[in-house]
Amino acid sequence: MVTNSNSSSHEMIKLPCELRKLVWGDNIEQSIFERWSQRFQFSNDEPSALIQYEGGPCSVLTTVQAHLLNELIFCKRCQYDWRQASSDEIDLHFLNALVSILHLLSSSNNKVYLANFHYEKQKDNLTVNQFHQEIKFNICQSNIDLKEIVFSRLQMWKNSYGVLLFLYSCLMTKTIDLLKKEIDDETSLPLIDIAHGHGSQCLTNLLITGFATPHCFDGDKDISGLTLYGIHQQASIGFLSSLEIYRLMEVGWFLKNPKSPIWILGSETHLTVIFSREQALVEQDGETPLKKALKRPLNGKPFIIYHYNGLPRSNKDKKVLYASAQANISDYGYGNDTPISAVAPVQPGSYLPITGVLRTKWPTIELQWDDDAKPSLN
Repeated sequence: MVTNSNSSSHEMIKLPCELRKLVWGDNIEQSIFERWSQRFQFSNDEPSALIQYEGGPCSVLTTVQAHLLNELIFCKRCQYDWRQASSDEIDLHFLNALVSILHLLSSSNNKVYLANFHYEKQKDNLTVNQFHQEIKFNICQSNIDLKEIVFSRLQMWKNSYGVLLFLYSCLMTKTIDLLKKEIDDETSLPLIDIAHGHGSQCLTNLLITGFATPHCFDGDKDISGLTLYGIHQQASIGFLSSLEIYRLMEVGWFLKNPKSPIWILGSETHLTVIFSREQALVEQDGETPLKKALKRPLNGKPFIIYHYNGLPRSNKDKKVLYASAQANISDYGYGNDTPISAVAPVQPGSYLPITGVLRTKWPTIELQWDDDAKPSLN
């Protein structure tokens, strides 16, 4: 973790070729690179919702969105009208979200590497090599300097390549050695799929938990002498997956029970975010049975839940807006207390796919979406 003292280096470091290979593999497809070259841009229709232009960079955009929401929806200044916060307020929470993620990744390194990018020519049409040759990094070793530099580069994040520049800042801060150590399955590399351009599970887990494992189960597993690294503690943001419905993935207690009621939702091809301001939805690691029991009155009590999908084509009228629903959880619908098999199964096709994913955490959840919305996981 960076310190509170005022200390940073003016030394500029180039992007290592080895890191570039970890991200992209041996060759970078120009069309995939262009999809990842977008800026951080907010929706005109939902001031705090980030837009994703094309398929690919959702692993960065959704995790930043989740951290931003964690800042915004519980902000005392915004709690009564968080959807109407000013652009300056949104920018503040956005930048704090970037700082939070970088803090998470610097915990074992004591340094943060912040990308710096200047290019005099037209930025939107750089080749892969032109872009990578222009990236430099500042080393930051203090909380004061970290926040100051991240904030001073607001326009860089909001310009072309902002998403990639933040991604590289995260990976450099984590360090190549730790990335290679934590990614125990080489089939998870490169971090960006060479065929379809999607970010790997390693990348999503890294930006949620600070740990680049491809696995979502709790703890570590020994498979015939091979150690597979899982998740070891609660994070602020959780994760649920449609793959768990088909038993193709195991998501453990730690990811299903984040510190805040915000979860990344994973489908086969995309990532979205589900969130609520209802704190009774989450349990803290080590909570006593009494504390858990005090949260039980939410059973049967409706609450509001929201869904975010950054792709305009996946939103009604192609407007990126949060979809809201009245949600209800009946008895035995909490956490991992009741196995999914104990709940009467619902026939596939009789509910929206998003309901199926949420039932991997709350087996009895029912949702009534406002304005007849049909939120998409893709």
